Amino acid sequence: MLPSTSIIALTKFFPLAFCSDILRDLTSSELQSPFQDPGSEDAMPQRLSGGCQCGALRYQLGRLPKRSCICHCRMCQKASGQPFMAFVTFDENDLRWTRGAPAIFKSSSLAERGYCRDCGTPLFFKFEGQEISVTTGSLDDPSAAPPTVQYGAESEIPWCGTLRTLPRIRTEEDFGPELLVRFRSYQHPDHDTIEQR
Repeated sequence: MLPSTSIIALTKFFPLAFCSDILRDLTSSELQSPFQDPGSEDAMPQRLSGGCQCGALRYQLGRLPKRSCICHCRMCQKASGQPFMAFVTFDENDLRWTRGAPAIFKSSSLAERGYCRDCGTPLFFKFEGQEISVTTGSLDDPSAAPPTVQYGAESEIPWCGTLRTLPRIRTEEDFGPELLVRFRSYQHPDHDTIEQR
């Protein structure tokens, strides 16, 4: 639950009705996604891990997430250079950095964002309080954390709703055989390694 000082601060920037929606969503049991049910076929693994693109930073999460979301707010758009960001939220004590330490940018009076200073990968968002939200794309298995709610709806880019209607092209089709032969990825693999790369 957000402290009363945070609620007052939110109402300075957003309409009261919007803040009420956020507070209701944060306490709603509807945000508990199916992956939190250990008996579900789609249950998440007991330990999630992830890291940045270059491998300088790696983390492990000790428990299942509290919720998973997408945020369309303008700050998330700017922080990622994308139309929206996706996050998985945990208690901060459940996050353990196993390699490196993130750089921090305080994006507002209420929040900070962590990223890799070497490759620039956005890694987390932390609002006031005890929770921290890692970026879903930085997980080794992003498909394990399907979103259950969308925040920042006031800033959603209108064409986001049409994404499912666009043509779908696989990478190997887009590259073609000549580029595929020459392609080498320098991205860290989606699992822990002894060395950075």
